[in-house]
Amino acid sequence: MRQIAVIGCGQFGSSVALTLSQLGHDVLVIDNNEELIDGIVDKVSHAVVADVTVDGTLRDLGIGNFDIVVIGMSTSFQASIIATIAAKDLGVPLVVAKVRDALHGRVLKKIGADKIVIPEKDMGIRLAHNLTSRNTIDFIELSDEYSIIELEVPKKWVGMSILDLRIRERFGVSIVAVKETDGHININPRPEIVLEDGNTVIVIGQEEEIIKVESLSNEE
Repeated sequence: MRQIAVIGCGQFGSSVALTLSQLGHDVLVIDNNEELIDGIVDKVSHAVVADVTVDGTLRDLGIGNFDIVVIGMSTSFQASIIATIAAKDLGVPLVVAKVRDALHGRVLKKIGADKIVIPEKDMGIRLAHNLTSRNTIDFIELSDEYSIIELEVPKKWVGMSILDLRIRERFGVSIVAVKETDGHININPRPEIVLEDGNTVIVIGQEEEIIKVESLSNEE
C-alpha cells in the first residue's frame, strides 16, 4: 500500500483518487471546493478542504511523507506551479501533474514535476493503475463496466498453466492473449499453456474483478 495525495478533485483528480482507493492505497484528496470534498470524503482515506497556494499548507498536511503526489488541477497555472514546487521541496519522490497543454507541461517539468499528463477521465484511471501496480503495463477502460489490463506475469504465476490458475473460475475474467518474450502474441491461448518468466498476459473482464486480479498479481 502506498500513500498518495491527489490535489484537485475535478473529473481527472476524482477518477485517479477513487481508482487508487479501490486498489487499496491510502489516499488523501485536497481541494479548496468544499462541495467537491463532501462528494468524495466517504470514498477515500482522507479528504481535506485546503488552498494549496497558501504558503505552508502542504507542509502542514504532511505531504513530505507521501510516496506520490498527483496534481490534478490544470486550469490554474499558478496553483499547479506552487503545488509542484512545494511537493518537490518537501521531498516527495514522484510528482505527477495534469497540464492543459505542452507549454504548461514544459514549465512544470522545469520546476521539478517528474511526470506530465494531458488527460481526461479515462487517462486518470489508467494513470492510477500504472503508477501503483508493479506488474501492470497498461489498463484500458472499455466501458463503465468492462476493462482490459496487460500484466507482466507475476513470479508466483511462473510455471503454472492458465488452467492451474483458474482465473475464470476464481475471478470471472478471461486471459485473452499471452505475449511471449520474443514478442509473439498467442491470441485465445489454450488452458494448458504454461506461463513463463517475462511473459505478459492480457486479461478482460468487469472492472471490479480486474482490480482483484491486479491486486493479487502485486502480492509477493
